[in-house]
Amino acid sequence: MSDSAGSAHSTNPLLVLISSRWQIAAIAAIGVLVAAVHAWTSPPVFRAEVTLVPAKQDEGRALSALGGSLGGLASLAGFNLPASSGDTERALAILRSRDFTDAFIRDLKLEAVLSAECGLSLHGVRTSPATVRRAYECFDTEVRSVQQDKKAGVVTLAVEWHDPAVAAQWANALVARLNGREQQAAIDEANRNVAFLNQQLVKTDVAEMRQLIYRLIESKTSDIMMASGRPEYAFKVIDPAVAPERRIRPRRVLQLLTGLVLGLMAGAGGTLLRARISELLPGQRRERGYPSSGAN
Repeated sequence: MSDSAGSAHSTNPLLVLISSRWQIAAIAAIGVLVAAVHAWTSPPVFRAEVTLVPAKQDEGRALSALGGSLGGLASLAGFNLPASSGDTERALAILRSRDFTDAFIRDLKLEAVLSAECGLSLHGVRTSPATVRRAYECFDTEVRSVQQDKKAGVVTLAVEWHDPAVAAQWANALVARLNGREQQAAIDEANRNVAFLNQQLVKTDVAEMRQLIYRLIESKTSDIMMASGRPEYAFKVIDPAVAPERRIRPRRVLQLLTGLVLGLMAGAGGTLLRARISELLPGQRRERGYPSSGAN
């Protein structure tokens, strides 16, 4: 009767777990302890966000009103048409680009900081010249993120870093740098267009054509003045980044619960596996001709 009761006990998972509850609790406590150590020793990470909307580009609107004959000359000069959604996509592509990001990292001298953040330095020694490329990968995947809501026309640039003030500073600096780059590019392009039009003005004696060229030069000169006085050229800042007060990582309560669950699963799984192995071993011994542990 006792043998059958012992056999039923060993094959009933619930009874096995109850009999080993203290071992399972100990393993779960170890899981919680490991999670707590990780949660309280990991450096905090803060997320700073800046909300943007595409700036309205007025460049080229005057060209559309000048007529079809002028449009051909404008296209030849390389004048831009009125802005479309493609301008926003292009600006976002520049923001995410390696060239733009590398320049930002070099100017702020972030190579060593980002290398240490992503474990890309060897005993604190920089691995030039590959450090900048690796720092870009770290910045692009771990630090900066860009989200675009096309329906609302809103772009959110986020920077995650251990220092909340630095995170906000980098986010605002990225936007300012992008606007400055796009502003200067527009001014340079308009200057090139004006130079081209002046060349065409010398080559033609047709009074009507010279009048059209003068109007184009006047339009492009106005564009240069407007671009020079508009620092928010590509994106307008709706909500600038400020130093966040709450961290986004580590989530200590969640980590503790995860450690508890994993500990319980490991303890229960190990207990059931051990019971199953101990149940199979006597049968294997008898099949091979060995005496079982209960034989006299």
